[in-house]
Amino acid sequence: MLKPVNIIAIISITAAFTSFAQMRSQTHEDHTPINKNGYRVVVSQHCQQVLEAPLSAEQVDSYLIMKQQSEKMNTLERPIQKISAKMSELGNQIEALTQQAYVVTDGKLSMDKTLLAQQQTVSAELQQLADANKDKFTALEAQGKQLSSAAERFEALITPTIGDIKYSHVQVLAPGEQPKNTCLTRN
Repeated sequence: MLKPVNIIAIISITAAFTSFAQMRSQTHEDHTPINKNGYRVVVSQHCQQVLEAPLSAEQVDSYLIMKQQSEKMNTLERPIQKISAKMSELGNQIEALTQQAYVVTDGKLSMDKTLLAQQQTVSAELQQLADANKDKFTALEAQGKQLSSAAERFEALITPTIGDIKYSHVQVLAPGEQPKNTCLTRN
């Protein structure tokens, strides 16, 4: 069984991949062939564009696979977000009950058995929730591995194009798409 902490970590890690892979691009839900000409990468450093380069067909294929894997991940994450929130809530309840149940007074440890019983009940509820959703977490974990693999492949293919530029932001743009300003301004 995946522990609640591991599940939350998986969701957090995949969010990073998801945000990278959700860059605007053409979607072709009707299975229309994608024109691989015109895709390009734009690299910005300190809010200044330092590189714009076309992508090869292999790089575009890799990017589109990564994007597809990201979309699958998003689909799997939606129902798990509520489950994860409930698991976090139960975990917080367990922690609070544990802290309240054990009290040291004048150097003596005392336990409140009523609070320990409540803690056991909440722990059982958390375990039941995790067990009931094990398949969803297993699917999410497997998809996370596929997305990670696709992202690593894309990174390996794009690195020669970017070279050793120390970049702060990379955008992959579809044909005709304009770069987004990603700079944060301070007031």
